[in-house]
This record gives sequence, C-alpha cells and structure tokens, in this order.
Amino acid sequence: MIFGFWDDLESNGSAVILEKSWRKLNNRLQPGYGQAIKHIQLIENSGYRLRVFRQYNSQNSTLGVQTAKLKGFSEKLFDARLKRVGSRWDAILAAFDLHIDTDGPKRQSGQPGPPPSLWSAIVSRSDGPTALYAFRFGHSNVFKLGISQNPESRLASLNFSVPDELLGRNWQLFDTHWFENGLSAYTVEQTLLKKFDSHKNERVQALSRQVTAAFENLRGQTKQ
Repeated sequence: MIFGFWDDLESNGSAVILEKSWRKLNNRLQPGYGQAIKHIQLIENSGYRLRVFRQYNSQNSTLGVQTAKLKGFSEKLFDARLKRVGSRWDAILAAFDLHIDTDGPKRQSGQPGPPPSLWSAIVSRSDGPTALYAFRFGHSNVFKLGISQNPESRLASLNFSVPDELLGRNWQLFDTHWFENGLSAYTVEQTLLKKFDSHKNERVQALSRQVTAAFENLRGQTKQ
C-alpha cells in the first residue's frame, strides 16, 4: 500500500499518514478517508507492505489543521512501518532514508488545476497490475522508462507541459510490459535504467531497436 505524507508532518523519523480529524472537512465527510482506513486495515491485519512518499505543503501547518496546498511531491518511495499513535497513524521510516530526498519537491503536477485555494488530500493507492513503459520523444533516440498502473494517463500528464505546437513532436507510447504488482515492475525498471545509463528523470538515450530488444526479452522471460 502506498500513502502520501505531508513534509510538515514529518519529525524524528516518523510521518503522519492519517488522522481521525481528517474524516471531515467543513462538516463534510471526505470520500478518501474511508478508503484509506480500509488500506490501513489491510496493512495491520493482512500483512500488506507500507510504502510512502513526500508531498510538499506550501502552507505552514501543524497536526490537526485539515487543509493544505500542494507545492509538489517526490517520486522517491520509502519503505515504512505502520504505527498507531492515539488518533493517528504514523509511518516509521528507516534511519537510512532520513537523509535521502529532503531537498524539496522534485516535480509538480502536470495537470491543469483550479485557482489557488486550500484543499485537503488523503493519498492512498493500492498495489496491483503495473506496467513498465517506454515513451519515445517523437522519432528521436530519447526515451523515458517508468512504471505506472495507467500508462496512457501518465503519458497525457507528461505531454501536458510539452509545447508540441512549437516543437512539432511530443512523447509517444513506444512499448509496455505488464507485471502483477508494482514491486516487480520497479525492480525491472531499475535494472533497465542502469543498463541504459539513464539520465535525469528516467530519460535514456538509445536506439529504438535496443529498447525493442529489451522489451522482447522481457516478454520471452514471461513465456518461459
């Protein structure tokens, strides 16, 4: 199970991922809260693994304040242990992770949004079938490798900020390979990124036939 946590609710190796007071905002039930509780129960009772990522709050807030404004979020996932503390649930982070990825947002949402306003967010994503994808920038030798449960939506998000009317090209779906869960997809993704000596933001420079061969090799291994 993957949860987001606000950076201003992280302290001394733990981060608040859910608080009972978040159940309502302005006396209205928050639809994401019930789903988050179900995911918490799967972690507590069914042995599901907890992983978390940072969300950066542009507001100055404290625990109990139910609104936040998203400044950006980190793509780094942390392994964590769930701990119940009174009316909240904390993610206990590994000591090694405390000094990783603490220099601010790595990206912001690539989707158009409403005018700036306060809003509350409970982020909870369940694991499941996950695709390893390869996007190609036009007909160039620049590719982006990544994982997503919805590669088409990820592609649309990525292209949102590309001025294709000026460049005459954008990111195109080149190939995908599906795995049963996110961890399997992530493991293979990291292997391929090292193989292709990836640059910043999972971009690699390679011949199309090299990328095709890598994905064909994955399909061959699946059939065995």
